[in-house]
Amino acid sequence: MIDSEVNFAEFLGREEQNLVVSFLNLRIEYELFKRLDDLYQSPLSRMNNILSKDEWIIHLLYRFSHFQLYFSIASFFRCHLTDAMGSARKAIDASFIVYYLMNNPDAVERYIHMERHYGEFANLKKNEIKPKTKEYHLAEPLVVMHENFSKYGSHADPAGVISLRTAIETDATGSISKSKFNYFQHWNSIEFQKVQFLHLLKCYYLILEILRLFLDKKIKTIDPHWEKSYETFMPDLMRIAEPYRSYFEKLDSAEPG
Repeated sequence: MIDSEVNFAEFLGREEQNLVVSFLNLRIEYELFKRLDDLYQSPLSRMNNILSKDEWIIHLLYRFSHFQLYFSIASFFRCHLTDAMGSARKAIDASFIVYYLMNNPDAVERYIHMERHYGEFANLKKNEIKPKTKEYHLAEPLVVMHENFSKYGSHADPAGVISLRTAIETDATGSISKSKFNYFQHWNSIEFQKVQFLHLLKCYYLILEILRLFLDKKIKTIDPHWEKSYETFMPDLMRIAEPYRSYFEKLDSAEPG
């Protein structure tokens, strides 16, 4: 039997059901997300409102990254894993551009008029970020995530279309007798859902490490509470992830479950 008809109203209802179940499953981990959200947002209130054009562009990329954080988490909670990955990939792209512009201020105008300089930014990871590890050392762990998220969440590749969404059965001749395309991506276990959620938070923290280059330049007053929360975020995340360490450490190279 091939897929049966899908009802849009039922699809929306399932999204809301998934949202409620995810909140219940990820109560502890959600508190960590709220802390990361604050790490992104609270420095902006201490920023000088007067921005040069260069700073304005980076500020927009910063906001764009924060928007992708929200979209990733909203997608994840509704069991749209590949969409969460695709959104995270966009945020990584934005952080790479910020890194590049911070190191090359003269490139800001070329970014604004990207249609005339498309190759420079379309190939940024390949030509700049990846080969120049010393110059872009903060980006190194994000390169791996970017490549995995591209594979599963950004294109119509078999990894995202077949591996994560499709259940099939074959008959004796090898023909497909049953096929089901999954509109939602559920995890094999609550534990693995937790691992992938924590991994997503780790990704956005690593993005913030790059964006902080802009914050450190623009914000002159230090908030001790923010600094402490920032410095202890990853140790706290790894403490929560400790029961699932073997899954967590393999996630960058393993297929999502």
